[in-house]
Order: sequence, then C-alpha cells, then structure tokens
Amino acid sequence: LGYAGLPYAAGYAGYPYTLPAAAPAPVVAPAPVAAPVAAYAGAYAPYAPYVGSQFHAQDEFGNLNYGYSNLNSAKHETGNTYAGVNGGYSYVDANGVVQTVSYVADGLGFRVEDSRLPVFNPEPL
Repeated sequence: LGYAGLPYAAGYAGYPYTLPAAAPAPVVAPAPVAAPVAAYAGAYAPYAPYVGSQFHAQDEFGNLNYGYSNLNSAKHETGNTYAGVNGGYSYVDANGVVQTVSYVADGLGFRVEDSRLPVFNPEPL
C-alpha cells in the first residue's frame, strides 16, 4: 500500500527519529524452582450465570423506549418529548418482597402507583 500518489503525501519525508543503541541484556542466574503443590480439591458452589438484559431505543422525533432487567430488579419507560412518559420499576426489598412502582408524567402532572403506599379503603356506612 503506497501513499505516494496522494496529494497530501507529496512533501512528507517522515519523522527524523533515530533508534538508541541497544544495551546488552544483563545476565541473571535462574531462580530456584519450588516443589509442585498438590491442587486443592475442595468442594465449591457453582456460580449462577448472569441473567439480565437492557434495551434503549430513541428516534429523531423524541420517542423513547428503554429499560433493563436483572435478578433483583427491572425497569421500563416509554414516552416522547411532547406527550410525557410512563413506566415503572420493581425490585426485591430487604424482606424478600417484590415492590412495584408505576408512574405517568404528562400534561396532567405526575401520578404514581406504589406497592409501598397505603390504599384508601373506605368502610361502608
């Protein structure tokens, strides 16, 4: 592959680098070798493979769609620049209970539905 025919390579002669003289390699005595060690054959727990995914999509009109999921949590969100967004997420809390949050943010404001919030349950009259 030659660059001689290209217009920007016409007057280029390369960098005037010179290599330093090579120093002789030092002589080192070989290190003593230890006796081989028997391999540890103890039991081990097999690892759990990573199970997760993520995605993201967005276009020039402001539409978006993204999210992720893994062993302990998940999230997704869709929307656009003009109409707002909606989405949700869930996770496993310290007590092992799945907590879920769903939300909408648009011209009417921000509304949320959360599994941790109390639910109004009126008593019959």
